[in-house]
Amino acid sequence: MATVISFSHLKSSTITLLTSGITLEIGAIERSDYARNTKIKSAFLNQSPSEFFDTYIETIKISGDDIEWSKLSIEDLRFLIKTCLQLRVKNVQVETFLKQQSLNDQLSEEKNIDNLLYFFRDHILGVKYEDFLAMKDQLIEDLKDVFNKLLLEIDTLIKKNGDEKQTNKRMQNDEYKKLRLWRIKQNKESLRFEKRLIVNSKENIKLQVLELLKSQSPTYNIERQIAYLLNHTRWRLQYLDPQYLDFPLRFCGFLDNKEFNKLYEEWKLTKDDKKMLQLMVNDFLTTETEGYVCNLIENISIKPGRKLILLEAMRCFYEEQYFASVSTLLPQIEGLLWDLAELFNKQGKPIYKKTPHEVNHSYKSCTFEIDKNNESYILSDGTMKNYWEVTSGNISELGLRIDRNKKEIEIAKVRELLNETALRFYVDVDFIDYFCGELYDERNDILHGRELTFGTITNAAKKMLALLMILSYFESED
Repeated sequence: MATVISFSHLKSSTITLLTSGITLEIGAIERSDYARNTKIKSAFLNQSPSEFFDTYIETIKISGDDIEWSKLSIEDLRFLIKTCLQLRVKNVQVETFLKQQSLNDQLSEEKNIDNLLYFFRDHILGVKYEDFLAMKDQLIEDLKDVFNKLLLEIDTLIKKNGDEKQTNKRMQNDEYKKLRLWRIKQNKESLRFEKRLIVNSKENIKLQVLELLKSQSPTYNIERQIAYLLNHTRWRLQYLDPQYLDFPLRFCGFLDNKEFNKLYEEWKLTKDDKKMLQLMVNDFLTTETEGYVCNLIENISIKPGRKLILLEAMRCFYEEQYFASVSTLLPQIEGLLWDLAELFNKQGKPIYKKTPHEVNHSYKSCTFEIDKNNESYILSDGTMKNYWEVTSGNISELGLRIDRNKKEIEIAKVRELLNETALRFYVDVDFIDYFCGELYDERNDILHGRELTFGTITNAAKKMLALLMILSYFESED
């Protein structure tokens, strides 16, 4: 017999095996624990059932006595197998799990230790070893075909980005082109990363086969999984194609993924920017959209005075006063970005340092130094820390942006706020490109009176889209 001493939320269990007197704590392995999962899957592929059992227990053991299958009684072994299964399925009671698979009697009545070890290997990962052997050759061929297709597509995209870089180099003094060149560079780095992942998967293809077999279900069979692997990777790759940078609605990250992808696919067929923008105009002109935008502005947590101005801009839009609508929206879009920096700073996403003469105001604040390429803050000691690891509790560690005279840099331009501070880590990169490029240049010409033809419904609709993108951040932080 054996007794469970403590059992907490099916994540770990401290057990005593009464026959052998062994006490140990074992814990469930989360899907995100890549190293331990890989170790166990490799053992499944390469070790005997007894060796696999020892490796599995060693891997999930948190503390306690060393344990080997050969030192266990059959009662202790049976109980330990049940406990491991219970930890694996977590929220399903082990008896229910075993009964569903008609295995309860087999586990309870089995008197042969070797058979129990085979049972353990066949059921702890949800894959029978004989099924793996029967299917692996065909699945290896299927996966190789998928990986080869993806590698060819990635190499094509790397070349396209390289050609785009050469084309744009001659115009790098233009701010918009500088942003585009930076995106091309990031595209190539992301593509090389994707390529390394696929090459690694191809080199360890038996592990990929095992993962496919582990994940199959009646409604999600292997054929569907392979198709998903191909299509989902292609879905990611399409945004690393330089033509995506020409998509006129790419800054509309607030759109539902399905709707966004549909618009992008439609645009790729014709490259008709006017048609895309007209679709958005048509959508804005519905009573439903008008009500949605007005309700969003009224209910969202932004400054009351700004709400009134935004609602006035909305009224102008729907009364076809597009010059007034655009002129009103442009400075408010900028103001909302300064407000957004303040909101993020309050909520543990450090953008700038508070000083005694400033009451949490982002304009002319002293911002923290960052490394854009590595998406990291630079600490005061010169080291870097990933932005998602930094909270308000780390502020004392963060270095400030300083000029060549060691003076703290005060940030006073919204383009710099978006492009050079930690705000860029928390805002969609396509919106940053749009604002710092097209929208910012247009803003200057309009607000300084140099541009006189901006009062079109299409232009006003684009400003409304930019507004909705920024408001989506306030909405998600409420």
